[in-house]
Amino acid sequence: KLMFSKKFFEVMITDRNIVMTKSIDSLSRTGSLFAAVGAAHLAGKTGIIQLLRDKGYTVSPVYDIISERGQQQKKTIEEFFPHPAFEVAGSTDGMIRMPLNKKIIPSQEHLGSPDYTNGGAINIKRTPLNYFLNRENTTFNPKILDSLFYENIAGNILEKRYFQEESYSGYDIKNSTKNGNSQHWRFYITPLELITVSMTGMGNYTKQFEKEVFDNLKIKGFSNSWEKITPKKGGFSVLVPSFNIVYGNTLEVVKNIDIQAFDNTEKGYYFVSERTLNNTYFLEDSEFEQKQIHYEFYLQHDIDSTNTNFDRQKKSFTSSSKIGGKAIKLMSLIRGSKYYLLGTINTSDANSSKFFDSFKEE
Repeated sequence: KLMFSKKFFEVMITDRNIVMTKSIDSLSRTGSLFAAVGAAHLAGKTGIIQLLRDKGYTVSPVYDIISERGQQQKKTIEEFFPHPAFEVAGSTDGMIRMPLNKKIIPSQEHLGSPDYTNGGAINIKRTPLNYFLNRENTTFNPKILDSLFYENIAGNILEKRYFQEESYSGYDIKNSTKNGNSQHWRFYITPLELITVSMTGMGNYTKQFEKEVFDNLKIKGFSNSWEKITPKKGGFSVLVPSFNIVYGNTLEVVKNIDIQAFDNTEKGYYFVSERTLNNTYFLEDSEFEQKQIHYEFYLQHDIDSTNTNFDRQKKSFTSSSKIGGKAIKLMSLIRGSKYYLLGTINTSDANSSKFFDSFKEE
């Protein structure tokens, strides 16, 4: 539970416990049965032992001494891992692409990819940095991340390597847990987010297959081009620099969309934040509501707005200010129950206008 998200744990452990318990119950009614399951499926209130007891079975441990031959056979079995059927996949916004197992479990912006056969897993976790909203003209310091490794990487760190490319920097770490399980971690720091990739499994599972996974991991690079983004659920489209991240872009669960983009040429940032108001009964007029959005944004960052304007034709509200020495421009729109806040930081007037003017209802 400490390693995986709640949804990932439910899919990988809890839901399978229920299926296996039903199978054991059904098959045991036809005669004698020998069933083998992984130890992770036994413990807890939702483990197979408790689920069988809930069905009326008496479940007791059998104690014995393993023979020398049995120990050797056990070791042979534990050290054998069938080759995983990796397929190249990744995030819906294309920020990260890499070999993953066939089963991919999304959880918010994270991806879990379990190898059920071998008991291994690849996990991708993404965390927005929002450093462009700081008053200081600084980026995320990798030393902050380095200081956390000692307490958060299990067991002994065997290798730690710092790397830096044009669109990211980070750390590659290999470690061994107290149980002797090998693990491999890679942390990518981009101008927009922190991406954590981990590969875990029993024994030498990770050592056997890590090269195939990590040598083929790709992070999006910088480009001078722009691209049109339209969420899968529809609603709007907008032009942003091609180095961008899109959170909430799914059809399975309708979520608010958050887009951030970075233009390396002028070191400028762009963002779109969508929020949904389900109860529109108490809405004031559009101009007042939008003015409040800007006011609250500037209040959170302890700055004052300037050059405010409400465009009655477009029904949009614009403003500008400074965060430290960086120019910020905002535009808000209300479309039914959808509230949109668009912003640019440290960008040229031409590119800001290009961004704001590109926003269209779809």
